[in-house]
Amino acid sequence: MEVIVKSAWLINSKLITNFNASTGELQAQILFWIFAAGKTASSAEILVQRLCPDKNTNPFDQQWRFYTKSNLIDLLKENRCGCYNTKGTAIYELMNKVNYEAFDLKECTLDQLLEIKGIGLKTAKAFIVHTRRDAEHAIIDTHILKYLHLHGVKDVPKSTPTSKKEYARLEKEFLELCKESGKSVAEFDLEIWNSYANA
Repeated sequence: MEVIVKSAWLINSKLITNFNASTGELQAQILFWIFAAGKTASSAEILVQRLCPDKNTNPFDQQWRFYTKSNLIDLLKENRCGCYNTKGTAIYELMNKVNYEAFDLKECTLDQLLEIKGIGLKTAKAFIVHTRRDAEHAIIDTHILKYLHLHGVKDVPKSTPTSKKEYARLEKEFLELCKESGKSVAEFDLEIWNSYANA
């Protein structure tokens, strides 16, 4: 009898950019960014691997397709996801859009992602930057904020701003520095993230 060894969906935050992601990879990628909100990258990586144990089964349209919101929240709670009500709601709404509204993670807009309860600017922009070639958004997290402060940007807050106006101001500063570096936004963002994550 043949033994089938299942391989989990793996996410490597140090090499997170993937412009040619499959459907399953896109689903694992957005799960990573949802889990990463308020968590370390390594914790988010582990959660994706633990909750998506079969790489041959896409999380949204195959593995969890018939889960209720309560099922998902319970699953996240059992796995100590943190903010499990918010994250469970986001995943449930996103999953239903993918399965029943022809919501395409390859082509969805920033505004469409932001319509999903529980997905904020940072999560939506992170997903787009690292899955879409030539996307120009800034992922204003603590690493980027430290970088901006060290590079002379004035009035940098200590945490991601909730004001869209303030976020846009910092994003403009980041994109200017990115342009000066000669790197793509995804490359520049990942370089800063890895530099501060390993500091």
